Amino acid sequence: MMDSVRQCIQAKHLGEAKQTLEQILEKNPDFAPAYMLMGNVYAAKGELDEALEYYEGALHLKKDMPVALMMSATVYVRKGMLERAEEKLKAALALNPSMGQAYLGLNRVYLKMGRPDDAMAALQESLQHNPQFDEARLAIALIHRLKGDDETAREELLTLIERDDTSWQAHLHLGKILAARGDFEGGIQSLVRAAELQPDNAQVHFVLGHAYAEKGDHEAALRQYGRMLEIDEHNILAKLETARVYSHQGKFAEARKLLAGLTTGESHLGLVHRRLAEVFLRDNRFSDAVAEFKAALLTGKKLVEKHPELLEVNVAGSADDAALAAAYAQAFAATDGGGPFSAEGSARGA
Repeated sequence: MMDSVRQCIQAKHLGEAKQTLEQILEKNPDFAPAYMLMGNVYAAKGELDEALEYYEGALHLKKDMPVALMMSATVYVRKGMLERAEEKLKAALALNPSMGQAYLGLNRVYLKMGRPDDAMAALQESLQHNPQFDEARLAIALIHRLKGDDETAREELLTLIERDDTSWQAHLHLGKILAARGDFEGGIQSLVRAAELQPDNAQVHFVLGHAYAEKGDHEAALRQYGRMLEIDEHNILAKLETARVYSHQGKFAEARKLLAGLTTGESHLGLVHRRLAEVFLRDNRFSDAVAEFKAALLTGKKLVEKHPELLEVNVAGSADDAALAAAYAQAFAATDGGGPFSAEGSARGA
């Protein structure tokens, strides 16, 4: 029955998993693993407080369950309670000092806290327990990127690829480093290898498409974005990047049509309006561009909260729509953080 529950959770049949677990616990009320899996069900449903109650129930019955501690930490991260997550992960490692995934969890928590040195120390400690733990080596390379040391990151990734050429993440991040340096040939070669290893990974195709676009090979870029849409026909990012390429090709009507269709949705509206503004700007339709930039500010509340300086553009701008549109474009570009090739967020996501 427990195997059936695990299969249901993996298949996202959460109602069936919950029902089976209730049957197990009715006959075996002191069975700690069932409490932990029930926590996983609630976590998958987004009911985080209930998930924590079941993890605590499992730990009440069996105090030496490092996996339950680690899963609790994962939920605390989702709740933004990073100190509690750190506490749970350290407790898991006290029970099992060689638990690699707990070290990776500490890495993520420390990076969210803005403590990259502590994240690095946790990963180095994990390698003392298992020098073959390649996930830790990958995370170390990404911290080097985050700290601005792309060369050391590149060397780490090359060493990792020499050990295991099937690490698609190592090829992906090496491709990012090379593309960020302007070595699009080398970057594309690494990214193509990543795509070979992970053909159904939309992120890989997105970065590869961006590399082709930056190189000026627009048709190759469009093929990658098309592959993203084959994987997920509703992938908004693929549509946004397709529109960007159309704009660079001078296909302004096609770009506007694609983006206009996205304005009736509810997702990424700030970015959709920004892309429309950029299309109008390239087409020298400055008043339309200004209107779309203003719409991007109204619909992109999170971006404005993070970058309130965007609201000052209109105040500082002139009555000249061309100048104002250019000022908006410059202000928005300053919020991008380096684009798909940058280190921003890479270490946190690994």
